[in-house]
Amino acid sequence: MKFLSRQFSLGHGFVFLVVIWAGESVSQSALETFDTNDPRVVIELIAEDIPIPTALAFSPDGRLFFLERETGNVRVFDNDWNLLEDPVMTVPIAYHRHEAGAMGLAIAGMPAGTETVFYVSHVTAEHIWSISRFLEDGEGHGHNLERVMDFTDCLVAPREESRWHNIDSIHFGPNIASTSPEELLYISFGDGGGIKAIGEEGIGDTAQTPDTWCGGLFWMDPNHPPDPATAQSHNICVGLRNSYDFCFDSDGTVYMTENGFNAHDEINRIEAGGNYGWPVVVGKPTDPRFVDPILDMLWVTAPTGILFYRGDRLPSQYRNRLLFCEWGQGEIRVLEGVGAAAGEFQPVGDYYLLGDPDVFTTKPIKNMGFIDMTEGPDGSIYLSAAPGAGPGVKGAILRIDRKPEVREPFVGIRAR
Repeated sequence: MKFLSRQFSLGHGFVFLVVIWAGESVSQSALETFDTNDPRVVIELIAEDIPIPTALAFSPDGRLFFLERETGNVRVFDNDWNLLEDPVMTVPIAYHRHEAGAMGLAIAGMPAGTETVFYVSHVTAEHIWSISRFLEDGEGHGHNLERVMDFTDCLVAPREESRWHNIDSIHFGPNIASTSPEELLYISFGDGGGIKAIGEEGIGDTAQTPDTWCGGLFWMDPNHPPDPATAQSHNICVGLRNSYDFCFDSDGTVYMTENGFNAHDEINRIEAGGNYGWPVVVGKPTDPRFVDPILDMLWVTAPTGILFYRGDRLPSQYRNRLLFCEWGQGEIRVLEGVGAAAGEFQPVGDYYLLGDPDVFTTKPIKNMGFIDMTEGPDGSIYLSAAPGAGPGVKGAILRIDRKPEVREPFVGIRAR
């Protein structure tokens, strides 16, 4: 099987920062900072007291937008890094519990001088997840909100609410058929949250059914939404329990974080037509029917956001590396590899940028677990985080940046 790329035949310096928060202007030197395991790199607190920020996305003009899970608000920092008080748009949500509410945010690239198109995934009714879109005028004002497509909860019974393992993330990426349009919208779906024993038939088998929008990675042209009955022709892979986020490397290959049941959290490289095993197998069973993960974590840390770092703001050792963050331990890890530029990333090791592989102390930054991460146009990495998932919990936006006055080398913190 081929790696997901444009070749598939399926049918993919230093910036002065000013933040306005609670009516005050805060210079970069006044930002609260946190040390990492790399003395050259720090994490800075950009804004806090935000109702569980889920997804982050930068617009073509360099503004940072984020989504609030339980309010449905899309909010934005302007180009002077003022956090605007009024939301850009508020999308309707039926409820906001656990992994439900307003979850995914994607921005379509638009020509200069035109309005930007935003896409949001959210729960719009009992057992219904939706993708909606709206336009934004460049000044933080959204309009023309409309539903693009509705999806039925991957596991309606016995759950009373669509709150687990449905649409996690949405991102634009290269067209897998190398045809028009150049970019498609990709959607990660979980299995609906069925709890079952490995190998037991019944609840949870939605991840092994490619004819449903469940348990895999899917694509769509949002300008021509597909018929819900055509899931199989839009399916890229199956066998995913809860792939919270995914990213594209420089060659278009997709990497995903995967949350296991009670062990075997994973990082997967996506192959077209691949089956990633859930709920039949987990980890690396070396079973030829299934694709093994490139990283199998034998404990549960709940990996969430993932990115392939292309920038040069951070030390060169991070360029062309996969970074991912974790909800359970509040850690950030880096995968070292070879062949990344060719779309054949083979991990040769990993280390902890934040956290300690030998100490299970959770969430070293203000007891917060990380939710999403994205690379900014300045080459820094931006994070959303929160200390919990319950109603009324407030989270934060943070940034991974270099500490230029420190020059000593860093060899990394070993993995567990």
